[in-house]
Amino acid sequence: MRHRTGLPLILVACLALTSTARAASQNCEAWTAGLEDDEGGPTMTASVCNSRLEPPGQIRVQCGGEGALMLRYLPGGKAPYPGDGFETDASFTDGTTTVVAHLLLEAMDGALTTAVTADSPLEALLAKGSSLTIAPARAGLKQETFTLKKSSAALSKLKASCR
Repeated sequence: MRHRTGLPLILVACLALTSTARAASQNCEAWTAGLEDDEGGPTMTASVCNSRLEPPGQIRVQCGGEGALMLRYLPGGKAPYPGDGFETDASFTDGTTTVVAHLLLEAMDGALTTAVTADSPLEALLAKGSSLTIAPARAGLKQETFTLKKSSAALSKLKASCR
């Protein structure tokens, strides 16, 4: 009778790799760029999180339409779910420059999204400075601050993959 002792070892290895990938996608010290799981499968994403909240807030930037990126902001903390059809303006600031963008809720994962066109003030803001604060105008969502460390390199790597 043969025993299949390799199968549990393979399962443990797969779980360890999944945990490592999940931890890497939750990097709150600096921006990263790489393949992250999304609804449609692995997608090139530049991302960062805010570890000061539980669960952490996230900024995820992915390739959008022609000449644009799609910014996906997942608010951290225990903010109430705003509900289907929710939209709001939000201020993005590095303390010197402020850009206002209109955010739309994607109900499937609770992300607030906006297009970031090439060479726009929002794209420039994401790629410079030391920190970025997002302050939604609508009540119920708190402002959140994210590091911009390595954002320029992560966004460059992402944009190169969009072509």
